[in-house]
Amino acid sequence: MLTYGAFYSFTGNSNDLLNKMFRVPNDTAGLYIMIIYFIAACVTPFFGKIFDKYGKRALMLILSLCLFVLAILFLIFFPEDIGGPATLFPLICTGIFYSIYAAIFWPCIALVVEKRTLGTAYGLVTSMQNLNLTVSPVLFGAIHDTTTNNRGGYFWSGAFVMFQALIALYFAVAIDMVDYKNGNVLNKVNNINKSLFLKASNQAIQK
Repeated sequence: MLTYGAFYSFTGNSNDLLNKMFRVPNDTAGLYIMIIYFIAACVTPFFGKIFDKYGKRALMLILSLCLFVLAILFLIFFPEDIGGPATLFPLICTGIFYSIYAAIFWPCIALVVEKRTLGTAYGLVTSMQNLNLTVSPVLFGAIHDTTTNNRGGYFWSGAFVMFQALIALYFAVAIDMVDYKNGNVLNKVNNINKSLFLKASNQAIQK
């Protein structure tokens, strides 16, 4: 809920942010923002394959959120005269974060929730996500409009995004700790299909 609220609040306003904070023309800023989704489109399947093979999902949740926080920090504190191309670095970091997070988060639900309640779990998560996607942009806009004299209104609104990301990072650490105490389900390699195959094979042999 917090992660997607922070991410979409940022990307939904990033065109105007680049224009007002770093004097990037609107058409160029639009091209820059495409980098986030272009990276996600190209590398998310590869990250998914890596995590299926090596696990470490809970750990990578933490690292991906650290990358997102770093990207927001760069954008907030970059000198305004640094030039447009330099702003590509935090956008690339955001694209990599989004690719890793998307490849991990949704499969994690299926790994820890019983099959009979899986639909309920996904529905609840989606509902919470959309709840914050309703509230977060409104708060972002209100903060922006009341602080327009500070880096075009994007210093404190950017801090709001980072605040959400930091809370999400706290929960990611908590998830990793709970997972460690309960058998490292999320960090282990997913051998569910292999286990089902062996179980079915043993049943066939017994018959």
